[in-house]
Amino acid sequence: MKKILWASGAAIALSLIAWVVFETAKMTDISNSLSCSGNLCAIGSLLHHYHETHGHFPPAYQADASGKPAHSWRVLLMLWEEPKLFAQYRLDEPWNSPNNRKLESLMPKMFQCPSERDPQNRWHTNYFVVVGNETLFPGPKSLSLRDLEKPSASTIMLVEATGLGIQWMEPRDLDYDTMSFEVNDPTRPSLSAKHSFPNFAMADVSRSNSRNLSPDQFREMMRIKAPPKSE
Repeated sequence: MKKILWASGAAIALSLIAWVVFETAKMTDISNSLSCSGNLCAIGSLLHHYHETHGHFPPAYQADASGKPAHSWRVLLMLWEEPKLFAQYRLDEPWNSPNNRKLESLMPKMFQCPSERDPQNRWHTNYFVVVGNETLFPGPKSLSLRDLEKPSASTIMLVEATGLGIQWMEPRDLDYDTMSFEVNDPTRPSLSAKHSFPNFAMADVSRSNSRNLSPDQFREMMRIKAPPKSE
């Protein structure tokens, strides 16, 4: 009888431990997702501050004399977010010059999702624009809200992605023509996260996540042009 009671008690204890572990992981996932969404809001607000100052959003990248990407939009935002850091960055050198490389460990926390705990990725960003002729960031060219043919609340400005191995100062983002529009696609760069339902931010800085988001919906939301009218 004692053995039966002990076994029963042990089973209950193990079930309780499993429940606590599950609930803790669930709460951590929710907390990380909310913090991640907050990062997108902070970055989006800086993009709008840049827009208010210059009359347009920053380009996805500044190009060098040969047209090669030299500096990321993330670096350009540091003028307001981290002016002392921006003052140390040399715009007359490539992003990965010896001088600029010294700054990678000073990455602002808002450029990385709290779910990203791999030490090998500690200076990698999780937030990107999508570069393409039909998006808000067509490369070295700058666009403004006036270029939108549909409401800003219907147009994606920023997305979350994981596993891309892109250092936060690197002038590289998701590419509209080669990315996957399937959420968490393991075969190609895509909207993705280490927590449930990757986040994204619209051009009006409102936030959303990928719950129930289809590839066709995501593709259309990336475009700045109004969808064709059905006859």
